[in-house]
Amino acid sequence: MRKRGRPKGAEKTVIGLPSRKKRKSELHRVATFLKKSSREREKVMLSWFVDSQVRDSVIARKRVVEEADVEICPEKIPSSCLDENVCINSSQKYFSADAWMAVEQVLKVVKNNPAWFCGSCENKIDASTEDSIVCESCLSWFHFNCLGLRKSPMSCK
Repeated sequence: MRKRGRPKGAEKTVIGLPSRKKRKSELHRVATFLKKSSREREKVMLSWFVDSQVRDSVIARKRVVEEADVEICPEKIPSSCLDENVCINSSQKYFSADAWMAVEQVLKVVKNNPAWFCGSCENKIDASTEDSIVCESCLSWFHFNCLGLRKSPMSCK
């Protein structure tokens, strides 16, 4: 006897239209940092150096970030800005010349003394003794214990 209908898990219906049913993995998938729009990436990068009110007004009204708005304490700058996927220069257009110089000086200090902190417990991550993982969306690092992991999850690419 010949089987009818579409095979289980097929992405098209019997008549060739795309299936409306989403798989669980597709429902919970979060865009990686590189797959976010340039505006979303710039919003994340701006949030590392200015508070959320300044960030939102800069993006919405095209206001320029002034030197007084820039966070100059290197301990408050997340190490996510050191990630290889980040092109921090793309956000330079939002800063005045003096403010961008302040950002570059802070980045220089952060690069010389990189310290990675857990995004959950905010304790320093010691890569030599502790297992940790980076979130591909926000570029924050986390201890396995803080996420309830025992081993590294499979990469979902």
